[in-house]
Amino acid sequence: MSSSVLVCCPVCGSSRSKSVLQKIVDTVTKHSIALRCCLECRAIFLEDWGEIFSPELYDYYTERVGLGKDRLYHPLNDARYAELVDEIERLVVGRRVLDVGCGQGQFVDFMVRRGWETLGIELSESAMAVCNQFALPVKRIDVFDPALAKESFDFITLFEVIEHIPAPLQMVRQIEQLLKPGGILYLTTPNFNSMDRRVLGASWQVVHPEHIMYFTPYTLKNLLRRYTHFEILRLRTQNLSIAAIRERLRGRSFNPSGVREGDQILRQSIESSPAMRLLKLGTNHMLNILGWGSTITLLCRKSLRH
Repeated sequence: MSSSVLVCCPVCGSSRSKSVLQKIVDTVTKHSIALRCCLECRAIFLEDWGEIFSPELYDYYTERVGLGKDRLYHPLNDARYAELVDEIERLVVGRRVLDVGCGQGQFVDFMVRRGWETLGIELSESAMAVCNQFALPVKRIDVFDPALAKESFDFITLFEVIEHIPAPLQMVRQIEQLLKPGGILYLTTPNFNSMDRRVLGASWQVVHPEHIMYFTPYTLKNLLRRYTHFEILRLRTQNLSIAAIRERLRGRSFNPSGVREGDQILRQSIESSPAMRLLKLGTNHMLNILGWGSTITLLCRKSLRH
């Protein structure tokens, strides 16, 4: 799994890379997903990545059309958003936010209720249908659309989006252009160096055809520091999928939906117990020190000089 092949890195364009992981996704056809690591910038990416948006990968939103907010929007997410925005409102003066890849629109909905001038953008037609049923301010465009004016946003978010993008460098540069000087970018993405991935290997549920990029704290920092003028205010890793790790240690197979449900139940239990919340804080502190948390969270500011 170390042979070099001619596959260009989506970040730096180098053709020098090595195989790091292969996952069989169809036992009948033997179709597999192969991940490679760039030998130049260490970015990890899907071997047969393409530049065309594939809407069929996001058809799962179709099942959510017609459901109410009480079924789609989890209160714990709103609580997490409130903590984040409390911090952002201390860092910026303006109140104009862009949520890139807004999905079913919970963050857009939250920011509207918070009193911000809000815009969500999304390419999935079925996700747009969910947002439209709640009359949310969402457009079916991408971040490069000329309708988005330069230096017009105070705050831009990418929740679990950058791993879907075949041109992450161009995206972060475009976001830098869209932000006002001093504006804030916040993003989250799965961590390839996480304990989840180390334990689960090819069974890591994040390895999926819709994911083109797989970041580590190092590669995400390198992307921003080498190619942009963003000032990194905070980069952390946190959380782990206890449900998935438990099933793997028991030698059982598992499905992603079951893992998500198990993690959600545990999450609710933790939030309802002061002792469990304290344990979570301690666990996340250690995961961050080791860089092994399942999710990378990044907060950075556009330079006032650019």
